[in-house]
Amino acid sequence: MVYHAFLRTKDNCEVYRYVLTAPSPEVVDEWWREASQKFDVKRLSPDFYIFDIDKGKPHTYAPEATRKIIFTLLNDIEGRVVPTFNQPVRTDVVSGNSYYIRSKTDHELYWLESGGFITASKRGRTRFTVRLVDPPNGERNARTVLLDTDEISLGAQRGKGMKYIGVDDDTALTLGGHTINMHYSDLKRSFLAEGLPDEGGDIRITKEDDQGEEWELVR
Repeated sequence: MVYHAFLRTKDNCEVYRYVLTAPSPEVVDEWWREASQKFDVKRLSPDFYIFDIDKGKPHTYAPEATRKIIFTLLNDIEGRVVPTFNQPVRTDVVSGNSYYIRSKTDHELYWLESGGFITASKRGRTRFTVRLVDPPNGERNARTVLLDTDEISLGAQRGKGMKYIGVDDDTALTLGGHTINMHYSDLKRSFLAEGLPDEGGDIRITKEDDQGEEWELVR
C-alpha cells in the first residue's frame, strides 16, 4: 500500500500544490525530517505540509528521502480537480509525548503493566512516554517526529518517578528502573504476545528480535 501527503506553499494556495506518493508513511516522515532541518517546511498533520517556494521546489529539499518518493504537481486552483485518497488515520508520534500501545491486528489488545511485567490485555492499558535517546543537537525537549531508525526509550510514570521498559532473563518485558536499547522500528517486529494467559486473561509480552508482531502508538 502506498501513502500520500499534500503540500502547498505557505503564501499562495493557488499554485505549486503537490501530492507526495511514498511506499509507506515512514518514508514521508523521513522526507519531513531531512527537509525541515534545512528549509522552512511546516508539518500541519502527518499528511499535510506547507513549504516556501522561494527556497526552491520541495523535491529538492531532501535528496536522500526523495529517491523513494514521487512528487506530482497538481492543477492550479482554477483546474478544480483535486485527488482524494482513502488511507488510514495516522498518529503523529513525537518524542516526549505519551501514547497507548496496541496491537495493529487487534485494536482491543493493549500493553498493560501488571505486577512489574508488560502484558497484552483487553481489560486495561498503560500510557507510555516515548523519548529519543539521542535527540538532534542534544535538545532533550525537542519535539521530534520519530523515524524507524531512531533509538528510543519507553517509560511510564509511577509514583513520583518514571519507570522504563526493560527485559528480564527470560526475555519478558518489564517495567523498572533500567531501560533497554531499542529502535522505534522494534515496535513493528520485535515484541510478541504468545503463550497461555494469566488468571486475568492477559499474556506476557516478550522480546523476540525480528520475530515479533506489529504494535502501534495511539493517543
